[in-house]
Amino acid sequence: MLNKIILIFFLINNIFLIVNSSTKLNPWVYEERIKIYDILINSTKIEIFGEDNLNNCLQGFKIQLEWQKTTGRSMLIDNSNISVNSWWGSMNYYQSVIPFISAMNLGIIEQPFEFVNIGDNRFCTIYSECDKELMETWDKYFQFLIKIKDEKYSYELQQQTLKYNWDGHMKSINIGLKLFNDKLNYLSKNEINFSTGFAHFVDIISLINFNTNYSQILPIFHSLPPRMLTNSDYPPIFKGFTRTQNFYTLSVLSINELYENQKLWNYFLKLLKTKTENEKCRNFINQEIINFTKYPESTLIKLLIKLLLNNC
Repeated sequence: MLNKIILIFFLINNIFLIVNSSTKLNPWVYEERIKIYDILINSTKIEIFGEDNLNNCLQGFKIQLEWQKTTGRSMLIDNSNISVNSWWGSMNYYQSVIPFISAMNLGIIEQPFEFVNIGDNRFCTIYSECDKELMETWDKYFQFLIKIKDEKYSYELQQQTLKYNWDGHMKSINIGLKLFNDKLNYLSKNEINFSTGFAHFVDIISLINFNTNYSQILPIFHSLPPRMLTNSDYPPIFKGFTRTQNFYTLSVLSINELYENQKLWNYFLKLLKTKTENEKCRNFINQEIINFTKYPESTLIKLLIKLLLNNC
Protein backbone atom coordinates (compact mmCIF):
# COMPACT_ATOMS: atom_id res chain seq x y z
CA MET A 1 0.00 0.00 0.00
CA LEU A 2 2.78 2.41 0.97
CA ASN A 3 4.60 1.62 -2.25
CA LYS A 4 1.47 2.48 -4.29
CA ILE A 5 1.09 5.81 -2.47
CA ILE A 6 4.76 6.65 -3.14
CA LEU A 7 4.35 5.70 -6.82
CA ILE A 8 1.20 7.84 -7.20
CA PHE A 9 2.95 10.79 -5.53
CA PHE A 10 5.95 10.35 -7.83
CA LEU A 11 3.75 10.30 -10.94
CA ILE A 12 1.73 13.38 -9.89
CA ASN A 13 4.91 15.27 -9.06
CA ASN A 14 6.42 14.48 -12.45
CA ILE A 15 3.22 15.48 -14.28
CA PHE A 16 3.28 18.78 -12.38
CA LEU A 17 6.91 19.36 -13.37
CA ILE A 18 6.17 18.62 -17.04
CA VAL A 19 3.13 20.92 -17.15
CA ASN A 20 4.91 23.74 -15.37
CA SER A 21 8.37 23.30 -16.82
CA SER A 22 9.89 26.10 -18.83
CA THR A 23 13.02 26.52 -20.88
CA LYS A 24 15.56 29.03 -19.63
CA LEU A 25 17.12 31.45 -22.08
CA ASN A 26 20.11 33.67 -21.45
CA PRO A 27 19.62 36.79 -23.63
CA TRP A 28 23.24 37.80 -22.97
CA VAL A 29 24.50 34.79 -24.92
CA TYR A 30 24.50 35.85 -28.57
CA GLU A 31 23.23 32.55 -29.99
CA GLU A 32 20.37 32.52 -27.48
CA ARG A 33 19.35 36.06 -28.38
CA ILE A 34 19.31 34.97 -32.02
CA LYS A 35 17.12 32.05 -30.88
CA ILE A 36 14.77 34.57 -29.23
CA TYR A 37 14.31 36.22 -32.63
CA ASP A 38 13.86 32.88 -34.40
CA ILE A 39 11.11 31.84 -31.98
CA LEU A 40 9.45 35.26 -32.17
CA ILE A 41 9.56 35.40 -35.98
CA ASN A 42 8.32 31.82 -36.40
CA SER A 43 5.53 32.39 -33.85
CA THR A 44 4.28 35.44 -35.76
CA LYS A 45 4.09 33.82 -39.17
CA ILE A 46 0.72 34.93 -40.52
CA GLU A 47 -0.87 35.21 -43.96
CA ILE A 48 0.22 38.77 -44.81
CA PHE A 49 3.89 37.97 -44.15
CA GLY A 50 3.95 35.47 -47.00
CA GLU A 51 4.64 31.77 -47.24
CA ASP A 52 8.36 32.26 -46.52
CA ASN A 53 7.64 34.77 -43.70
CA LEU A 54 10.29 37.12 -45.12
CA ASN A 55 7.80 40.00 -45.13
CA ASN A 56 7.63 39.74 -41.34
CA CYS A 57 8.73 43.15 -40.04
CA LEU A 58 10.61 41.49 -37.17
CA GLN A 59 13.11 40.07 -39.68
CA GLY A 60 14.96 43.40 -39.70
CA PHE A 61 15.50 43.25 -35.93
CA LYS A 62 17.39 39.97 -36.29
CA ILE A 63 19.50 41.33 -39.16
CA GLN A 64 20.46 44.29 -37.02
CA LEU A 65 21.62 42.01 -34.19
CA GLU A 66 23.76 40.00 -36.62
CA TRP A 67 25.33 43.26 -37.87
CA GLN A 68 26.03 44.34 -34.29
CA LYS A 69 27.94 41.12 -33.71
CA THR A 70 30.01 41.17 -36.90
CA THR A 71 31.01 44.84 -36.43
CA GLY A 72 32.01 44.47 -32.76
CA ARG A 73 29.12 46.53 -31.43
CA SER A 74 27.86 43.69 -29.23
CA MET A 75 31.30 43.72 -27.55
CA LEU A 76 31.24 39.93 -27.41
CA ILE A 77 33.13 38.29 -24.56
CA ASP A 78 34.86 35.03 -25.61
CA ASN A 79 33.03 35.38 -28.95
CA SER A 80 29.76 34.29 -27.32
CA ASN A 81 28.44 36.62 -24.61
CA ILE A 82 27.01 40.07 -25.34
CA SER A 83 28.63 42.49 -22.93
CA VAL A 84 26.28 44.18 -20.46
CA ASN A 85 28.37 47.30 -21.14
CA SER A 86 27.39 47.28 -24.82
CA TRP A 87 25.09 50.21 -25.63
CA TRP A 88 23.95 48.43 -28.79
CA GLY A 89 23.38 45.14 -26.94
CA SER A 90 21.40 46.89 -24.22
CA MET A 91 19.26 48.80 -26.71
CA ASN A 92 18.64 45.57 -28.61
CA TYR A 93 17.35 43.90 -25.41
CA TYR A 94 14.37 46.24 -25.68
CA GLN A 95 13.77 45.11 -29.28
CA SER A 96 14.13 41.39 -28.63
CA VAL A 97 13.38 40.26 -25.08
CA ILE A 98 10.71 42.91 -24.42
CA PRO A 99 8.52 42.04 -27.46
CA PHE A 100 9.17 38.34 -26.76
CA ILE A 101 7.78 38.70 -23.21
CA SER A 102 4.72 40.50 -24.59
CA ALA A 103 4.10 37.79 -27.22
CA MET A 104 4.56 35.05 -24.64
CA ASN A 105 2.15 36.73 -22.22
CA LEU A 106 -0.50 36.82 -24.97
CA GLY A 107 0.00 33.14 -25.83
CA ILE A 108 1.48 33.76 -29.29
CA ILE A 109 4.57 31.96 -28.03
CA GLU A 110 2.98 28.87 -26.54
CA GLN A 111 5.97 27.28 -24.82
CA PRO A 112 6.90 28.98 -21.53
CA PHE A 113 10.39 30.44 -21.30
CA GLU A 114 12.34 31.97 -18.45
CA PHE A 115 15.07 34.57 -18.88
CA VAL A 116 18.30 34.75 -16.94
CA ASN A 117 18.15 37.76 -14.65
CA ILE A 118 21.45 39.68 -14.31
CA GLY A 119 20.29 41.73 -11.32
CA ASP A 120 19.86 45.01 -13.17
CA ASN A 121 16.24 46.20 -13.00
CA ARG A 122 16.61 47.95 -16.36
CA PHE A 123 16.45 44.46 -17.89
CA CYS A 124 13.12 43.01 -16.82
CA THR A 125 12.62 39.27 -17.30
CA ILE A 126 8.91 38.81 -16.51
CA TYR A 127 5.89 40.74 -17.75
CA SER A 128 4.87 42.25 -14.40
CA GLU A 129 8.35 43.75 -13.87
CA CYS A 130 8.48 45.52 -17.23
CA ASP A 131 7.45 49.10 -17.99
CA LYS A 132 3.63 48.98 -18.12
CA GLU A 133 3.22 51.50 -20.93
CA LEU A 134 5.91 49.84 -23.03
CA MET A 135 4.35 46.41 -22.66
CA GLU A 136 0.89 47.74 -23.52
CA THR A 137 2.31 49.23 -26.73
CA TRP A 138 3.84 45.90 -27.77
CA ASP A 139 0.66 44.09 -26.68
CA LYS A 140 -1.33 46.15 -29.18
CA TYR A 141 0.97 45.00 -31.98
CA PHE A 142 0.67 41.31 -31.14
CA GLN A 143 -3.07 41.58 -30.46
CA PHE A 144 -3.44 43.04 -33.94
CA LEU A 145 -1.52 40.09 -35.42
CA ILE A 146 -3.89 37.71 -33.64
CA LYS A 147 -6.86 39.63 -35.02
CA ILE A 148 -5.67 39.51 -38.66
CA LYS A 149 -4.03 36.08 -38.49
CA ASP A 150 -5.96 34.55 -41.40
CA GLU A 151 -6.58 37.66 -43.49
CA LYS A 152 -5.13 37.94 -46.98
CA TYR A 153 -2.47 40.51 -47.78
CA SER A 154 -3.56 44.02 -48.66
CA TYR A 155 -1.65 47.29 -48.74
CA GLU A 156 -3.92 48.82 -46.07
CA LEU A 157 -3.48 45.84 -43.75
CA GLN A 158 0.29 45.97 -44.14
CA GLN A 159 0.33 49.69 -43.33
CA GLN A 160 -1.69 49.10 -40.16
CA THR A 161 0.62 46.26 -39.12
CA LEU A 162 3.72 48.40 -39.67
CA LYS A 163 2.20 51.27 -37.68
CA TYR A 164 1.57 49.05 -34.64
CA ASN A 165 5.06 47.59 -34.94
CA TRP A 166 6.67 51.02 -35.22
CA ASP A 167 4.78 52.18 -32.11
CA GLY A 168 6.40 49.38 -30.12
CA HIS A 169 9.76 49.80 -31.83
CA MET A 170 9.98 53.54 -31.13
CA LYS A 171 8.72 53.16 -27.55
CA SER A 172 11.51 50.65 -26.93
CA ILE A 173 14.12 52.95 -28.46
CA ASN A 174 12.99 56.07 -26.61
CA ILE A 175 13.01 54.28 -23.25
CA GLY A 176 16.36 52.68 -24.04
CA LEU A 177 17.93 56.05 -24.90
CA LYS A 178 17.04 57.32 -21.44
CA LEU A 179 18.12 54.17 -19.60
CA PHE A 180 21.45 53.40 -21.27
CA ASN A 181 23.10 56.78 -21.58
CA ASP A 182 25.83 55.54 -19.19
CA LYS A 183 26.85 52.81 -21.65
CA LEU A 184 27.84 55.41 -24.25
CA ASN A 185 30.90 56.04 -22.05
CA TYR A 186 32.41 52.81 -23.39
CA LEU A 187 32.39 54.16 -26.95
CA SER A 188 34.62 56.58 -28.86
CA LYS A 189 33.26 60.05 -29.58
CA ASN A 190 32.74 59.17 -33.24
CA GLU A 191 30.90 55.96 -32.33
CA ILE A 192 28.71 57.85 -29.82
CA ASN A 193 27.70 60.26 -32.58
CA PHE A 194 27.01 57.38 -34.93
CA SER A 195 25.03 55.40 -32.33
CA THR A 196 22.74 58.26 -31.33
CA GLY A 197 22.47 59.33 -34.97
CA PHE A 198 21.35 55.83 -35.89
CA ALA A 199 18.62 55.93 -33.22
CA HIS A 200 17.32 59.16 -34.78
CA PHE A 201 17.66 57.75 -38.29
CA VAL A 202 15.04 55.27 -37.06
CA ASP A 203 12.86 58.27 -36.09
CA ILE A 204 12.84 59.23 -39.75
CA ILE A 205 12.04 55.84 -41.25
CA SER A 206 9.30 55.26 -38.66
CA LEU A 207 7.47 58.35 -39.93
CA ILE A 208 7.22 56.88 -43.41
CA ASN A 209 6.14 53.48 -42.04
CA PHE A 210 9.22 51.86 -43.55
CA ASN A 211 8.88 48.09 -43.81
CA THR A 212 11.60 46.41 -41.75
CA ASN A 213 11.21 43.10 -43.57
CA TYR A 214 14.09 40.98 -44.82
CA SER A 215 14.46 42.42 -48.33
CA GLN A 216 14.37 46.09 -47.34
CA ILE A 217 16.60 45.91 -44.27
CA LEU A 218 19.34 43.64 -45.60
CA PRO A 219 20.73 46.25 -48.08
CA ILE A 220 20.88 48.85 -45.30
CA PHE A 221 23.06 46.74 -43.03
CA HIS A 222 25.32 45.74 -45.91
CA SER A 223 25.88 49.46 -46.39
CA LEU A 224 26.50 50.46 -42.77
CA PRO A 225 30.02 50.66 -41.27
CA PRO A 226 31.73 47.25 -41.07
CA ARG A 227 33.36 48.13 -37.74
CA MET A 228 32.99 50.47 -34.79
CA LEU A 229 34.13 54.03 -35.37
CA THR A 230 37.22 55.22 -33.50
CA ASN A 231 38.68 58.57 -32.57
CA SER A 232 41.19 57.99 -35.39
CA ASP A 233 38.40 58.23 -37.97
CA TYR A 234 38.20 61.57 -39.74
CA PRO A 235 35.01 62.16 -41.76
CA PRO A 236 34.19 62.31 -44.60
CA ILE A 237 36.54 59.43 -45.47
CA PHE A 238 36.64 56.32 -43.28
CA LYS A 239 39.54 53.94 -43.71
CA GLY A 240 38.54 50.59 -45.19
CA PHE A 241 34.96 51.64 -45.99
CA THR A 242 33.39 51.28 -49.40
CA ARG A 243 31.93 54.33 -51.13
CA THR A 244 28.43 53.22 -50.08
CA GLN A 245 29.51 52.68 -46.47
CA ASN A 246 31.05 56.16 -46.44
CA PHE A 247 27.80 57.72 -47.64
CA TYR A 248 25.76 55.83 -45.08
CA THR A 249 28.07 56.65 -42.20
CA LEU A 250 28.07 60.33 -43.15
CA SER A 251 24.28 60.23 -43.42
CA VAL A 252 23.89 58.91 -39.88
CA LEU A 253 26.45 61.39 -38.51
CA SER A 254 24.67 64.27 -40.26
CA ILE A 255 21.38 63.16 -38.70
CA ASN A 256 23.06 63.32 -35.30
CA GLU A 257 24.33 66.84 -36.04
CA LEU A 258 20.83 67.91 -37.01
CA TYR A 259 19.41 66.32 -33.85
CA GLU A 260 21.82 68.27 -31.65
CA ASN A 261 20.08 71.44 -32.83
CA GLN A 262 16.77 70.52 -31.19
CA LYS A 263 14.81 73.43 -32.62
CA LEU A 264 15.87 72.61 -36.17
CA TRP A 265 15.42 68.86 -35.64
CA ASN A 266 11.87 69.24 -34.34
CA TYR A 267 11.01 71.52 -37.24
CA PHE A 268 12.48 69.00 -39.68
CA LEU A 269 10.45 66.13 -38.16
CA LYS A 270 7.31 68.26 -38.17
CA LEU A 271 7.73 68.99 -41.89
CA LEU A 272 8.42 65.33 -42.63
CA LYS A 273 5.42 64.17 -40.60
CA THR A 274 3.14 66.66 -42.39
CA LYS A 275 4.47 65.47 -45.74
CA THR A 276 3.95 61.80 -44.92
CA GLU A 277 0.33 62.32 -43.89
CA ASN A 278 -0.33 62.46 -47.62
CA GLU A 279 -0.30 58.82 -48.76
CA LYS A 280 1.08 59.65 -52.19
CA CYS A 281 3.95 61.64 -50.65
CA ARG A 282 4.62 58.94 -48.06
CA ASN A 283 4.90 56.27 -50.74
CA PHE A 284 7.11 58.53 -52.86
CA ILE A 285 9.49 59.23 -49.95
CA ASN A 286 9.47 55.55 -49.01
CA GLN A 287 10.50 54.55 -52.52
CA GLU A 288 13.21 57.20 -52.66
CA ILE A 289 14.68 55.92 -49.39
CA ILE A 290 14.56 52.34 -50.71
CA ASN A 291 16.44 53.56 -53.79
CA PHE A 292 18.91 55.36 -51.54
CA THR A 293 19.58 52.12 -49.62
CA LYS A 294 20.67 50.50 -52.89
CA TYR A 295 22.41 53.39 -54.68
CA PRO A 296 23.33 56.22 -52.29
CA GLU A 297 24.66 59.22 -54.18
CA SER A 298 24.57 61.77 -51.39
CA THR A 299 23.73 61.93 -47.68
CA LEU A 300 20.24 61.02 -46.52
CA ILE A 301 19.65 64.50 -45.05
CA LYS A 302 20.29 66.13 -48.45
CA LEU A 303 17.92 63.63 -50.05
CA LEU A 304 15.19 64.30 -47.47
CA ILE A 305 15.47 68.06 -47.81
CA LYS A 306 15.09 67.61 -51.58
CA LEU A 307 12.04 65.40 -50.98
CA LEU A 308 10.48 67.90 -48.56
CA LEU A 309 10.68 70.53 -51.26
CA ASN A 310 9.04 68.18 -53.76
CA ASN A 311 5.30 68.49 -54.34
CA CYS A 312 4.98 64.70 -54.84
